[in-house]
Amino acid sequence: IFTDTFEKHGAEVLDYFVDEVFRARKVPDFPVLVVVRTKADLAIPFPKQMEVLRWCRKRGVAFFNTSAKDDINIKLPFFTAAYAMW
Repeated sequence: IFTDTFEKHGAEVLDYFVDEVFRARKVPDFPVLVVVRTKADLAIPFPKQMEVLRWCRKRGVAFFNTSAKDDINIKLPFFTAAYAMW
């Protein structure tokens, strides 16, 4: 899951997105999910951080703060998803 709307709206956006994935596809197993927050190099407020982290922990979903500008955790979400599928 690559989204920045959860910063403001919290876990309900993540629930909505996951529900849409299941609705759009007939997925027999839970797909590999990774939540990625972008622009970690900026001082953007993240008021729903604990809510999102609890959502991820409850579902066993990895969470990453990333920054392409500063090359922070850019490859790790992809490696994590690929390893989980392997």
